[in-house]
Amino acid sequence: MSFTVEWYIPGRIIKVEVAGDMTLSTVATISQQLATLLDAGTAPLVHILIDVSRMAAYPSHLKEMQRASEPHLKHSRCGWILMYGVTSPLVTFVTNTIMQLAQVRTRTVSSEAAALAFLRDHDDSLRGIIETE
Repeated sequence: MSFTVEWYIPGRIIKVEVAGDMTLSTVATISQQLATLLDAGTAPLVHILIDVSRMAAYPSHLKEMQRASEPHLKHSRCGWILMYGVTSPLVTFVTNTIMQLAQVRTRTVSSEAAALAFLRDHDDSLRGIIETE
């Protein structure tokens, strides 16, 4: 399992990329790193892009996944969470269930470009920052 958590647009949008088999430990580590970046955000809401196109496996234990994800899901600056590259119906189900339980703004979209277009349309403050295609 490898992953990166970094600013896509500093202070405004975080990008997460995951590859390989996701474990609960990795989810917890990513969530902690996301919370740290959310703390450093410069906007009231900081959005998160998650690319799972190279992810091979995903934990399916809902309660444990929700607990491991709490640092970023419960953060006051957590804006939209947009996931793309999803190829597994199980990943979609688990993720959507966790996000609904946490009452988080989330969407699964087809690509990074679709995620950015969604943010541009739903966060007026990003219209001059995110380039149109």
